[in-house]
Amino acid sequence: MSFNVNANSSSSSQTFIYNFQQNFANSPALALGNSLTYLALQDFSINSLASNKFAVYPSTLSNSQITFQFDYSSPVWSRVKVNFWASTHNQIQLGYFKVGKTISHLDNIQTLGSCNCALAYANINAPFAQSDNPVIRVFINGFDVSSNLLQISVSPTNLQGTRLTVRITVGAKTALRSVWLSWLAFSPTTASFGSYGGQVSQSKYSGSVSSDITNSLYQSPYVLYGLNLIALTTSQPLAFTSSIDADYILTIGASSTVDDFSLVYIAVGVLPGKVCANCPNGLVANGNRCSSTCPAGSYSFTYKDGGVACRTCSRKLGLILSGGKCVQGSVSFSTTTTSTVITAPSNTNVLGSGSSSSSSSSSSSSSSGSSSGSSSGSQRPLTSD
Repeated sequence: MSFNVNANSSSSSQTFIYNFQQNFANSPALALGNSLTYLALQDFSINSLASNKFAVYPSTLSNSQITFQFDYSSPVWSRVKVNFWASTHNQIQLGYFKVGKTISHLDNIQTLGSCNCALAYANINAPFAQSDNPVIRVFINGFDVSSNLLQISVSPTNLQGTRLTVRITVGAKTALRSVWLSWLAFSPTTASFGSYGGQVSQSKYSGSVSSDITNSLYQSPYVLYGLNLIALTTSQPLAFTSSIDADYILTIGASSTVDDFSLVYIAVGVLPGKVCANCPNGLVANGNRCSSTCPAGSYSFTYKDGGVACRTCSRKLGLILSGGKCVQGSVSFSTTTTSTVITAPSNTNVLGSGSSSSSSSSSSSSSSGSSSGSSSGSQRPLTSD
């Protein structure tokens, strides 16, 4: 789930109410952890770099809606987009916290003299067993700086019992006063659901690039992604966007240069092999139903667990369907005949090989029009760490 907030130049604080599509079975208190929220900064627009504050955090939660508080410095911030999870699943632990130079928060941060960094501490809901090998993700959802540039990164470093340690690192000229963080933890080895994730990092980035991050899940709505590192040193307007579509195509755009960023993503859901497990043999997953064959314009794709599902070729990557595979190319529709001509370069690229920057080729004449798709931008293809 996600939402946009546009900054009001005459104010420095707003609230946003999100109504759940389905109500929770109960209405727990937010602080007790029975149903927690997890936030991640997905998009933002700033007018310039300056001493500023930005934070998004939940203020109230019921079984039917959640109210978010958005604090910001209006001359700097103009828009943010946040995606979040709200869950009562007992196998997923979620939380958020603030660390900073105030009396009430001195007990959860330790400054290290050997680097421009500090250790922050939070308590998870319940300890994991030694054999669980939990996945832990930490995201930025707010900061307060008194400098005219921003360089900050966060990462989980240790989990002992219920105590989670997060390392916060800043640039030498970044004067960080406070930071708002969210965390997520679960064990893939014991979870009843499938999961996978990754991280994309880039330097001197601008433009827009798309990348296929398909792995082990099929069209799960439970995808969370956001920033855990951001570095901005030039005072200029910037609109940063990120999105992951239903086919797991990740697109990241920046209207001007971002010195450095790192975006972490994680998806959970039903494994493809279980989507049609209760249906007759031979049926494959096609959206939210099972079909005997994949419809025209799609192809059958076999996932790691042996499950088969129908997929389409992404125009964001400049791909078309040819011979049951996705290849780079374009489709030309003749105006004088009923035939469809498919052209593709000799170095065809099958979907899933990791390339997303090759250009499209087309074949056309004065009487035909072409339709093609490609990724754009000044950077190299996005790759997951």
